[in-house]
Amino acid sequence: MRRVFEDFETNQKPESPPNRTSESEKPLRPMPSWIDYGNRGIDRSQYHVGEGFLEIGGFVMLIGQSYAGKSTLIAQLSICLAIGRTWLFFTVERALRVMIVQAEDPENKLIKMGHMFKRMGLSSEETELADQNTAVLTIRDLQDARAIAEIERHALVFKPDIIVINPMTSYLSGSVYKDEVINRFLRVELTPVLDRLKASGIVVHHPPKPIVNDKEPRDLTAFELQYGGAGMAALTNAPRGNMFLTHVDGDVFKLQAGKGFEDLGTPETVAYLRRSRDEQNIMLWERCESEMAEEANEKEVRRKAKKKTVQLITYDKLLKVFKPTAKISSQKVLEISPRGRDWTTDALKELVREKKLVRSEEPNPKGQPFVFYHLPTLLEPAE
Repeated sequence: MRRVFEDFETNQKPESPPNRTSESEKPLRPMPSWIDYGNRGIDRSQYHVGEGFLEIGGFVMLIGQSYAGKSTLIAQLSICLAIGRTWLFFTVERALRVMIVQAEDPENKLIKMGHMFKRMGLSSEETELADQNTAVLTIRDLQDARAIAEIERHALVFKPDIIVINPMTSYLSGSVYKDEVINRFLRVELTPVLDRLKASGIVVHHPPKPIVNDKEPRDLTAFELQYGGAGMAALTNAPRGNMFLTHVDGDVFKLQAGKGFEDLGTPETVAYLRRSRDEQNIMLWERCESEMAEEANEKEVRRKAKKKTVQLITYDKLLKVFKPTAKISSQKVLEISPRGRDWTTDALKELVREKKLVRSEEPNPKGQPFVFYHLPTLLEPAE
């Protein structure tokens, strides 16, 4: 009986592998070696701006707060790119076709922005070139993959070198605070389209509201600035580079490159600008004179210093609810605070950080420890 069973086992055919016909028929992706790459020359035709700051298949982000002027900056930049004109730290070697995809500006706002070409000193040939090489596509009814598909449908006709998406949140149905949402939109949906179209992209976004860093944007280094967009780390990791438009004082603004600044191919990575209007009320971004930029910076420093002083004095008001030797629970502090919950929570953190209050914990057999606050004493000083 055992022999029969053994013969049965021996004669069994091996189990067939799962059907992978469709996968095996799919062509493999290229896999060059480092030596292969090392023997190639740089293809500068892939560069759109600088030494790869903006390159075919990649995109950068422009980040600025609402009403900072991101849309008008994009309009003026797109005209410069369309005629092959280097502007600020955006160096170009040829005229580029630019398609702006927008959702927020109504028709009359677009008309007002369009008037700026009259102040840009364009020749008749440059005006004709800008007319041929720019296109504004308004999409307000689609998001995610459907929006990207509609963008590609129009791009196949216009054949842009650069696609601008203004703003990203208009075409994103999910939260910017979810990595999977951002990765799907930027990496899985947008980037393959740029590859297929042989185009690059500029994605417009906004910073966190409010800014949570205790440094103002104008004080951040290029390496710190790259994390200045509202949302998850994917917003920093996915783009090839980013740049930030921040208000300094009055009509003075600062445009600074963050991630990818070394690929601009120029020592200049910061530009101070002012919004000017002529007698016909046509708006244009112009470079600030150094004296105006320095004066605006000084005013900004004084204003921020004054604001911080007022804030700290306001937080000190919370100290009045504490008695010299009494410990007060966090819940009780919220109840007796002269201000609301958010202000009180921020005040407690700031006062502990400045060692004006002491935070302590006591065991809670039912769960999270009890949190208490008290004024510093000789026995329990602030650490």
